[in-house]
Amino acid sequence: MYLPEPHSSLCRSSLALAIYHIQDRRISSQLNAAQRSSSQHQRMTSQSSGVYANWPLGQIPVELFVSIAQFLGSREDVQTMRLVNREFYSKLAGYYFRNLVVHLGPELIPTTLDTGLPLQVESPVLDVTNAADSLADSTFIFRTFGPEIRRFGLALELNESDLATPNVPDFENLETRPWGMYRWPSPLCVAQSLTDKITQSLEGSEGIFRILSHLSGVQELALSCEGGLGYLQGPDINPLSPSRRTAIFGDPNIVRDDGNTPNPPLDFDVSYKYEMLTRRMHSAGVDHDQIPAAIDTIMSTEHITREQLDHEDRPRCPPPGTVLLRTVPTTCKTCNSRSRTLRLQPDMLTESQKRFLLLHMSAQQALIQSYVLGILDNGSSFMNLTKLKISRLPSFHIELLCRADFWANLPRLEDVLLAIVPDWRTVASVESYAVDERQVYPTDAMPKVFRLLNDHIGQQKQIKRLHFEWLCGGELAPGQLQRNNHILPAPFLKEHRKIKDSRVENLLILPFIAHLSLKNCWFTPNVFFRIIRKMAEESLESLELETVSLSGSPCKNRQTENRQVMLQDDVIVGPAAVQGAETSLTALQAEMEALDQAASAEISTDFHSYNVRLPEPRTLSWAHIIDMLTPGDTIREQIHEQGRDEDDPPLRLKKQLKLRVLDFKSCGYVSVPDYRFISEDPLDTLEQPRRRIIKGSKVGCIEWFMQASNDRHLARVINHIKRGEEYLLGAVFGFKTGWRGVYARPVIKAAIHDGIPHPGRGRFSGRIEHHWEPTPVERYSGVFYEEEDGENVQLVENYDTSVFDRDYDDNDGLDELLRELESVTSEARHGDIPNRSGWMNETGLLTVNDILNWP
Repeated sequence: MYLPEPHSSLCRSSLALAIYHIQDRRISSQLNAAQRSSSQHQRMTSQSSGVYANWPLGQIPVELFVSIAQFLGSREDVQTMRLVNREFYSKLAGYYFRNLVVHLGPELIPTTLDTGLPLQVESPVLDVTNAADSLADSTFIFRTFGPEIRRFGLALELNESDLATPNVPDFENLETRPWGMYRWPSPLCVAQSLTDKITQSLEGSEGIFRILSHLSGVQELALSCEGGLGYLQGPDINPLSPSRRTAIFGDPNIVRDDGNTPNPPLDFDVSYKYEMLTRRMHSAGVDHDQIPAAIDTIMSTEHITREQLDHEDRPRCPPPGTVLLRTVPTTCKTCNSRSRTLRLQPDMLTESQKRFLLLHMSAQQALIQSYVLGILDNGSSFMNLTKLKISRLPSFHIELLCRADFWANLPRLEDVLLAIVPDWRTVASVESYAVDERQVYPTDAMPKVFRLLNDHIGQQKQIKRLHFEWLCGGELAPGQLQRNNHILPAPFLKEHRKIKDSRVENLLILPFIAHLSLKNCWFTPNVFFRIIRKMAEESLESLELETVSLSGSPCKNRQTENRQVMLQDDVIVGPAAVQGAETSLTALQAEMEALDQAASAEISTDFHSYNVRLPEPRTLSWAHIIDMLTPGDTIREQIHEQGRDEDDPPLRLKKQLKLRVLDFKSCGYVSVPDYRFISEDPLDTLEQPRRRIIKGSKVGCIEWFMQASNDRHLARVINHIKRGEEYLLGAVFGFKTGWRGVYARPVIKAAIHDGIPHPGRGRFSGRIEHHWEPTPVERYSGVFYEEEDGENVQLVENYDTSVFDRDYDDNDGLDELLRELESVTSEARHGDIPNRSGWMNETGLLTVNDILNWP
């Protein structure tokens, strides 16, 4: 195909004609909308006819159409551009539909199509909840444009605002009699929710199968499910965090630059039961003005008060290993007052919310099964598929992907992205009208992910790139109580509770992965070193770590008492927070801007400008491990260079690993509640910076509604690093600490709003690459010469981690630790917070997360 030069006359004329047509379409639509005079319309039509007569039909390549669409940028402009003529319509189809996501929204009517990218406008609606108009009957878009789609995704999402006011089947009817109206239980067969409809549509139709059968040109498939079984943010809202749906394709860490866009409300003046009763009366034909009187009549007939009508039981989830539901009172007047208006209380769900979760789980399961079976039945359609993206998936559904035939049916798959939401609770139907709820350890998701990676993904020789992350807590999680907390270990352990067991039979080794990317997880240092070194000996060439942390060094023997020092997140709650006073974001803006400027003003030290003797790295610290894995210069070589005489040959370390790239982004250390086998040496002799909670946040009351876990392996970020190690990382590897230049300003601003005064403090970022073509200076230094006799050549250190595996029994002292954690959690839930020396902050207040890590 002939492609004109960018500055040729044909290219310029074609571009001018195209833009003229777009403007012409806009003008024509505006004239029609405004109902202008017929003479003006005829004049505009004649102009259009003259242009169409001169249109170079079939002479302009599709690449130029795409360039014009990219120049316009806006999706609405591209829609207008496709209306110019048939050639525009057909040649822009590939660009318009290159990214497509089918959303089965939380209310399930309607289902929408969009690009899956942030800040995109939704496409026309496609209803799949009606049996007469199912997915099987609505695939005309995919029949027409399926070969043009390059990235396709399916999404079933549950927003917390939908969980706050759940749409569930009614188990009671309103009966009208001459003497009045009353409530009566309804048969179960009559009650059918929208979730039931979508589940039946997915299970009883071939819609998903037919859609997937038309995607002959797709290169990337995505799946996103948000189930509500993970950590719920509830009232702990950050105004800068997005309330819109998460991007399926593109950067998921998008935050707003201001807090002007409101988040969905969670507090209501009217109770949920009163609102549902009002809706049923309205559906029954009762006039709006007569509804309050009709409700008063029902209360009088049933001899109940308004408080009894509004009441919903909210027992707390029983902790793992117990069977008793907990109803924990609070002595805080503010908490008692807000509990009447706050519909979504993450640790205390109502029966309706539990039933809604159960129904939504069934719909998710039907979607995932249809997705998997559709790929199995249409294997020939995915010969161009190279990337599979599981952008959000509850750990409850991981087993559905553990199928050997599913992964074997994707022969050209090279890249897999896996983002898992660990479950904090589980729900199950025990009776016709009852739902059982249990709390589970978030780290119980680790064996499920291990099985998926080890038995299926890791066995596919064609898969060379793997990304994994936990969608729970961490440095980028929004909310004052979630940010920097609730970090799970990486799922690279077969026996996930044996957190320091570095024997090869207990580790996940992926022999075919060349590029490994990890995000938001932590390792014990001996396990991390053993895994990465073993993989680098086989095939690993590139390692990318974002917000990945190490714990303290493992202990050879169990510690009999907790040496944990005061952590970094002492919460300072102002008087306004204690009294529950509201402070708007506008009032806090000046204070937050000052904190933002202070954080952004941090300048990393130029370590190379100092002539300081390099210290030896602490054993199994980040500096020590990187020194043993790096493909570039090492600390040992630099120390030897500083101390050698002119006559001594330079030290050269022989690197036997295949690693060529090490990329770090906001990595550092975490503190782990399990003090039995993990030392606190990263914290020794450190003066921890305080965490500041902005006044008016009411965190003291918010935490009473939030989920808390006594999982001993949920870690929290340490925003500090020893000065000597920071110097080593900067002087030898060129790393810098802080978030300046690492994350965008809105991301930093959102962290400051959550009470982190200096985001990224104690966290380092940088990149190490292997020198493929050494410079003459490097060759002259002798580092890149072939080995010669008499040179000082040594092997890179291979630290023996087996010393920590001997006589290791994870049950040693376990009961004592669990009793302590459960006791502290129970005391905190009852409002009886122990006054431990060294743990009270300036106002005498603590958070639940502080309590969970107390010594």
